[in-house]
Amino acid sequence: MKTTIIFIITILCSMLLTLSVKAQREIRFSYDNSGNMTSRTIYIHTPPAIEATDTDNSPVDTDDENDDTKTGEEKVFEDIIGNQDIKIYPNPTTGKLVVEIPNYINNSKDRIDVIDMQGTLRQRVSPLEASNTIILNSLSAATYIMLIQIDGETTQWKIIKQ
Repeated sequence: MKTTIIFIITILCSMLLTLSVKAQREIRFSYDNSGNMTSRTIYIHTPPAIEATDTDNSPVDTDDENDDTKTGEEKVFEDIIGNQDIKIYPNPTTGKLVVEIPNYINNSKDRIDVIDMQGTLRQRVSPLEASNTIILNSLSAATYIMLIQIDGETTQWKIIKQ
């Protein structure tokens, strides 16, 4: 009887601990009316920071709510592959697509592939650099799939060529 009570208490405590643990990373997707993914946002939960102050000890506005990470009017899409941050812009594009991988360490197996909807490889970028410009001028206006492979991990993006 005593071991049964201890066992039940242990199970209840482990269940409470599991419920109180929050995910470290949350991924949210947005879709347009046609069902196409328009954005992928990765939220990394961190403990609250100490409020920043200016030199005269007045609070500094650190609210990033209105910061859409834009270059001009272009929306910058962000992703994480392994430990690499990736920025992709502009999408949709008229011909020039930029894929930035800050702090990138060169690996000859890493690559970016642009594939049409029939599965034909249309363009490959390899080896990668910290900033990769993909020229899509020779491709017709359509939707393409861009596969980014870094350190054996792959992510895919729908790229719209206007």
